[in-house]
Amino acid sequence: MTKLREFIKKYIPTYSVICFVILVICTLLHIISGISPSAADFLNIRVGQSVRLILAKITSLLPFSLAELLLYLLLPGAVLLVIAFVRASHERGRTLRLLAVVLATVSLLYSSFVLTLGLSFGTPTLDEKLGFSEKDVSADELRDTLTVIRDNINECAGEIEYRDGEAQTPHTNSELSEIICSAYRTAAEAYPAINTFDSRFKPVLSGEIMTACGTLGIYSYFTGESNLNMTYPDFSLPFTVAHEFAHQRGFARENEANFVAFLVCIGSEDAFVRYSGYMTMYQYVSSALSRADSDAYTEVASGLSAAARDDLRAYYARARKYDGTVIDKVSSAMNDTYLKINGTVGVRSYGLVVDLAVAYYRDT
Repeated sequence: MTKLREFIKKYIPTYSVICFVILVICTLLHIISGISPSAADFLNIRVGQSVRLILAKITSLLPFSLAELLLYLLLPGAVLLVIAFVRASHERGRTLRLLAVVLATVSLLYSSFVLTLGLSFGTPTLDEKLGFSEKDVSADELRDTLTVIRDNINECAGEIEYRDGEAQTPHTNSELSEIICSAYRTAAEAYPAINTFDSRFKPVLSGEIMTACGTLGIYSYFTGESNLNMTYPDFSLPFTVAHEFAHQRGFARENEANFVAFLVCIGSEDAFVRYSGYMTMYQYVSSALSRADSDAYTEVASGLSAAARDDLRAYYARARKYDGTVIDKVSSAMNDTYLKINGTVGVRSYGLVVDLAVAYYRDT
């Protein structure tokens, strides 16, 4: 034991010791959250929410995405790290200390994942929290749900402006963050399972790369930032912000973040935000209905306003720009693997939001 203490004191920096202690604690919490949904829910609310809030508040002070900057620095940082190892290779002590710092930093990334998103993967599902009935979804229910959504789109479409076949956002980025945060407060009053705090999203410079990956937004768990790809048509922006904010507020599962974003958007007083919520959910439900009953889909879709149809065409043209490319396939495979590792059913989990939408209109 004495030799171990001497070894740690001599070769393991204090930073590394602290990170390794945090790693042990977070690993135990991760295991517990995977065993007990109630424990996961408690930890997600009591521990995870505090960590997410602190990270969001700190990084919100920066006018740019810290996560994006760190990604840009990844390659030069790796080169510098190799150089550092080469220079330290002739001295065992320096090599061990450098290795300890690297391993500690990697462990810190895992620990931050557990504290921000990892715990919430083990919580009870959103339909349980909201009290929705669990039933099989019929084609008739899909048709009825899509009809209601379509009618709401048509109503919102009459209140917003279009240019060149696309809806135009009337808000600055700062205004949109404030509006979505306000909509979260409204949603939290109706649904106690939804918690909220004020934050803002970060537009990224690498939007084209994100588009090639099929990504509209991403929550960077290690910085607590909600990052947004601004290259898509405007109507997708409010829903994407609400979706990334859902991750920031502890909803790790993709289908749940999607449905929370839907509830938040349609509860907003802002017509453009409601339009975004209905338009995004229209895509999910219409896709399901077209597979279940193509005639019913055609009948409902024919009643969608011409302006909204043009908006959807612009969205799909943008989204499909990189279909089938290597980067698109790799990104999709990585996302699918990530979801499966964390206990969901892979990219299909995005489609489960349809069940929640049907249940919402069935039970309310």
